[in-house]
Amino acid sequence: MFLSTLHSQVTRCSVRNNLDYIQNAGFTAVWISPVNQNYEGPRTAYGDPYHGYWIANISKTNDRFGTSDDLKSLSAELHRRNMYLMIDVVVNNVMATSTTPDYSPYFFDDRSFYHPYCSIAWGNTTSEQDCWLGDKKVALPDLDTHNSAVIERYGKWIQNLVQEYSIDGLRIDAAKHVEMDFWPMFCAKAGVFCMGEVYGGSDVEPVAQYQGPQSLDSVLNYPFYSGLIEAFAIPGPSNITALVQVIEESKQKFADVGLLGNFLENQDLPRWHNQSVDPQSLYNAMVLTFLTDGIPIVYYGQEQGFSGNSDPLRNFFVNTTDWVSQQAEILTKSPYGLAVKKGDIISVVTNIGSPPQNGTHIVVPTPYVASTPTINILTCQQWAIGAGGKIDVEYTKGGVPVVLVPASLLKGSGISPMPREIVTVQLGQCGNQMGSVYWQRLCAEHGINKEGILEEWAAEGGDRKDVFFYQADDEHYIPRAILVDLEPRVINNILTSPYAGLYNPENIFVSKDGGEAGNNWAQGYASGEKIYEEVMEMIDREAEGSDSLEGFMLAHSIAGGTGSGLGSFILERLNDKFPKKLIQTYSVFPNSQEGDVVVQPYNSLLTLKRLVNHADSVVVLDNSALARISADRLHQQTPSFDQTNQLVATVMAASTQTLRYPGYMNNDLVGIIADQIDKAKPIRRTTVLDVMRRLLQPKNRMVSTTPSKTACYISILNIIQGDVDPTDVHQSLLRIRERQLANFIPWGPASIQVALTRRSPYITTNHRVSGLMLANHTSIASLFKRMLDQFDRLRRRNAFLEQYKKEKMFENGLEEFDDAR
Repeated sequence: MFLSTLHSQVTRCSVRNNLDYIQNAGFTAVWISPVNQNYEGPRTAYGDPYHGYWIANISKTNDRFGTSDDLKSLSAELHRRNMYLMIDVVVNNVMATSTTPDYSPYFFDDRSFYHPYCSIAWGNTTSEQDCWLGDKKVALPDLDTHNSAVIERYGKWIQNLVQEYSIDGLRIDAAKHVEMDFWPMFCAKAGVFCMGEVYGGSDVEPVAQYQGPQSLDSVLNYPFYSGLIEAFAIPGPSNITALVQVIEESKQKFADVGLLGNFLENQDLPRWHNQSVDPQSLYNAMVLTFLTDGIPIVYYGQEQGFSGNSDPLRNFFVNTTDWVSQQAEILTKSPYGLAVKKGDIISVVTNIGSPPQNGTHIVVPTPYVASTPTINILTCQQWAIGAGGKIDVEYTKGGVPVVLVPASLLKGSGISPMPREIVTVQLGQCGNQMGSVYWQRLCAEHGINKEGILEEWAAEGGDRKDVFFYQADDEHYIPRAILVDLEPRVINNILTSPYAGLYNPENIFVSKDGGEAGNNWAQGYASGEKIYEEVMEMIDREAEGSDSLEGFMLAHSIAGGTGSGLGSFILERLNDKFPKKLIQTYSVFPNSQEGDVVVQPYNSLLTLKRLVNHADSVVVLDNSALARISADRLHQQTPSFDQTNQLVATVMAASTQTLRYPGYMNNDLVGIIADQIDKAKPIRRTTVLDVMRRLLQPKNRMVSTTPSKTACYISILNIIQGDVDPTDVHQSLLRIRERQLANFIPWGPASIQVALTRRSPYITTNHRVSGLMLANHTSIASLFKRMLDQFDRLRRRNAFLEQYKKEKMFENGLEEFDDAR
């Protein structure tokens, strides 16, 4: 089993000094980068030759990786341990910075040894073998391996190299760029095992032809790698058949499958973990590389789950900027850690360890202006610089390091923020009315017009439209939304509104028979069985079209038939089909005093069971509270649906603000729902303290609960929008703690989480600061008690059960009612 140690920072001494780790991990051989002299001139357009593949004079060694004696010492130590040494060799070319280089410094020091310059016509074997790799900035002059002088020199060189350093095997770079009949002579001179790199895909034949007496002992098994990706990468096609086909075809076409090099990673490919989000996918694929035909090869870091998709970031900056020559400076320090800036990279480190620390934070002054987008390269999350050029790193989730780089400097590095897309599912009349107003607000906040076209003045907003929208081929922005209803009235209103052109018509479902759930949970749930295939096809299409789907948002009511019954069915199926994706619901609870659906207690309790079992987070939107706030704040005693939906849309937009206009905390759905939300309340005021204090006042809650002296908070997340200094936030939290304005459960941490987010630049407001509180509070029990009391009053009389009994779930009894209670 080989350990591949191709890496810019790995020297021969460091490999030798870590042989205990390597051998104890079970490796029997070590394969290292090319040992020959590399280009040593001025920095090229593509940086420095840290990798070892830009060959200059193969008769000399690459001193950057260590001395000749170091290589001999490594070889001797490996053999003392009964291990083997394999080195990479570049036989096809040398490196130059033009297409007319001076050949005199090279081992092959005359122009006659080389093919004349031509660019490769890929797919043409002669062109691939005779023309030059690279480009005109960094050219790789191609050796003429038909030339008898070249053949003789290469033979003597490899024979001497193998003998001098006691090398046991060769990995030959770019083997298919040399004619096959060259390799038997070359490997005979070497007298050792030869494995060639023949880059390819799942097609076996083009790779298999290079193994055998006509060419090489072995090749890297690219077809097998392609099959493993097809079969195990998540997300991916999960195509086991393709993998089986590769395995079977390989047995027929390769000369000896037992000698093939099986791998999951190498220096030319993204890390496995970069292509597959599930660690189990790596473990399963790795088992096959070890326990099927072939020689297993493990690229350094694979055993530790490295996840890069390009050169290490440090190398990217070393090779493309003067980062290495810039002096590091301390931006700030505290008892908990420090922040260091070197070049354009800011690193914030802490000494607190893994356990979460409430109230512990580091405020870091940066040289960047407010709202500058940066990327935390350890998580690929976007952070935005806060007011006054500051960032605030808090440790309520443990002492994780943070490394921030301005997003503009990462072009070409292979690092970018993950989209973390969210698909919204709107169910029933209420859900679609809420969703319609919500999308109108999101369009306004992102500068998107009614037709889905981005306004010219909104091109540089620094926002993340891709979380909730995607761009069609004609560059229209389309909501990641599924609209479902069993009767057409509300959806027809949407499709005749000015925003009709915004939605994807393929994502709209209205029952073909025009029926509805009749305000009956059981009918809505039964309808789900009938329309499941059509609706899930829409959801699957949106999920598969996402680069990194984070989860789903579901908008519905729990009182009627479609939102409650069909909503329950869809919620169960979403959780079953996407068990690792988050589900957050915006659930409208009925007005207990003025409900217009007589069976709403039944519907509500049956739905509540599904919300508890299948949703990760439920934002409760209580109709009673919405009516109260409309009367108190909007001075509307009988608010219209549009007015209450505006309130709901405000909450939905504010609660997703950090996803769309990232700050530097809770920039994904996981961060937002970590506190298990059950209440929402929006506030706009002048100062941070004013906003946070008013958020705690019961009259601003969007849930009407019964006052109690014993009720207390379980958790709080405040989303603060606007031009806010992080220092003001922590001073406000300190004041709230000193005045005991928020009572917390005695057995948990008494802390208010805060997420700072930017405001949309396209919406004007009279308030410098605004906020939304998402909280878990024990007084929610009084809302549940009211629901139970209403349920019990009906259930004791067995009232209005006939319509439920007609459906399959209840045809053999009413146990589901009792179980839900």
